[in-house]
Parts: sequence; structure tokens; C-alpha cells
Amino acid sequence: MRYKTGWWLLLLGWGLLGVVQAQPIGGLGGGSNSFEFEFYRPGRPTMIVYIWGAVGQPGIWRVERGMDLIPLLSAARVPGVGTSPQGVSQHYLVRIFRDTGGERREIYRERLEKLVGGGARPYPPLQEGDILVVEMRQRARFGWQTAFEVTRTIAQMLTLYLLIRREF
Repeated sequence: MRYKTGWWLLLLGWGLLGVVQAQPIGGLGGGSNSFEFEFYRPGRPTMIVYIWGAVGQPGIWRVERGMDLIPLLSAARVPGVGTSPQGVSQHYLVRIFRDTGGERREIYRERLEKLVGGGARPYPPLQEGDILVVEMRQRARFGWQTAFEVTRTIAQMLTLYLLIRREF
């Protein structure tokens, strides 16, 4: 009796996991090359939003109406906050574009770090046809290692200059 209960719970958990995950639904060739995803509970009204930029799954997303921005960005696999390579400063910018009066305009712009960590201004609820753009901006940090490399290069060039000047 104990084994039957375990299998039942395993199958139930597997079914719930399939509903919650973003699922590719077609695209060019299907499979891992898909650009269409679903992220909603069955029987709920849906809408289409577009996610572009520095996310793991950019494309066309069918989501529940009233979907919150944070779970959607998580499903689209936005890179981790604070996981930049050594010597590089990375910042992610989340922008929402919407058609208003026949013209597409940016209606929201905020850094991902503020959005996740709090302190961000409230974002508007998503609507049909919204475009979410996640931009990654990188900037090299100027630290002790960079200063040492610059000083070393200048010293090498000065040494080379003095050697050439003395030889000729």
C-alpha cells in the first residue's frame, strides 16, 4: 500500500511541474529552437507578450492576463543579479514598450537589481502585445589590477626607449 501512494504522489508532482514550467509550443522546427512559449494555468484567460534581449528564452510568450513581471522574467531565464565576471561590471535594464495611440512607446524602465531587491518604482500591469526588453550593459572596472597593468606597460615602453636611445 505504501508504494502505491508514493507513485501517486510522484505522478501528481510531475503533472504540477509540467503546468508551472514555461513550455515551448512550436516555432521553427520545434524542440530547443522554439521561439514560442506558454506560461499560464489551464482554463485562465491569456494574452501574448514578447520578450527580447538578454534572457535565456526570448520569444513570443502566451501568459495569463494579469501576470506579474517577476515570475515572467524568472520563467524567461533572466541572468542572475550580481553574477558578473571578475573585472566587469554588469547591469541589466528592464524596459516595457506598449502601443499607445498607434505609436509604440517605452512606458517603464528600471534596473533589474532594483526591481528584484526593492526600491524600484511600481511597474504597470502587463497587457496584450507588450514588449519586454532586457538589456545587459557591461563596463570594465578600473581597479588595482588594471592600474598595475597600465604601470607595467608604461615601464616596459620607457625601458625599451632608454635602451634604444643608448644603443644608437
